[in-house]
Amino acid sequence: MAQAAIDYTRIRTVIEQGDVDARVALASDPRTLPEILFFLVKDPDARVRRAVAENPATPIKAGPLLARDDDIGVRCALARKV
Repeated sequence: MAQAAIDYTRIRTVIEQGDVDARVALASDPRTLPEILFFLVKDPDARVRRAVAENPATPIKAGPLLARDDDIGVRCALARKV
């Protein structure tokens, strides 16, 4: 249980204060929890959203949001996965 709290603290720090590379790494990792990936769908950087779209662990319910993304690279990454 304590390990989960530590992981959530680290993840929250990455999301709130991490640079783009750290957020992309989190979004790319297939071990990232689906709820974290769903949260990252709203990241301001398209590289992070693209990594979420490519991640096989991304929940299906994130698809409609990614399909309407302003960045064509995000939409294409999602289409390649489908």
